[in-house]
Order: sequence, then C-alpha cells, then structure tokens
Amino acid sequence: TITFALPFVAGFAALAADERSWTTARVALLGGLAFVLSRVWFPINQGPIDEGPYLDFPAQWYFMNFPPWMSNEVYWVAIAGLALAVACVAWLLPRHVDDSSVPRS
Repeated sequence: TITFALPFVAGFAALAADERSWTTARVALLGGLAFVLSRVWFPINQGPIDEGPYLDFPAQWYFMNFPPWMSNEVYWVAIAGLALAVACVAWLLPRHVDDSSVPRS
C-alpha cells in the first residue's frame, strides 16, 4: 500500500521546504494543515450505523468519509475546508517571478 512510501515522501518534502528557506510560521502552518486534513484526531465510530437514515447524525459521522454517502450540508462544509486548504497552500508557495528570460532594452 501507499503507507510504505510516506516516509520517503516526507523526506523529499522536507528537502524541498529546506531549499525554500521557509519560516517557522510557514512550517507550522503546513504541519497544522496536514494534521487537520489527515483527520487522525477524528473518531468515526460515534454511534450505530446499522439503523436510521444514513444522511443524519450519528451515522453521518461514519459516512461523511465516503463522498457518495455524504449529506449535502457535510459535502459543502468539506468543499469549504478544501478551499481554505488550497488558499493556505497557495500562500505557502513562492510568488517570485523569474525575469531572467525577459529581454532588457
């Protein structure tokens, strides 16, 4: 599975971040973002899922991890979280313009 490759990905990500000379705040933001998006803190077994409507809680705590069975409200919250994550990553990326290819007069 892919979990065996994760240490190598983390190593290459650390090298890439080191080349960029990121500040402590940017590294902390990336670490916090990775923690939140990984959802290791989120318990999915919070009630019986074998009865009742699956689009309501407590069953939705489990089914919100599978997009086809997400309720509309949970889906839009996930989309908003994704948009926020994209904005954070866009802020982390460099904005330097390479002007070496622009001819000077």
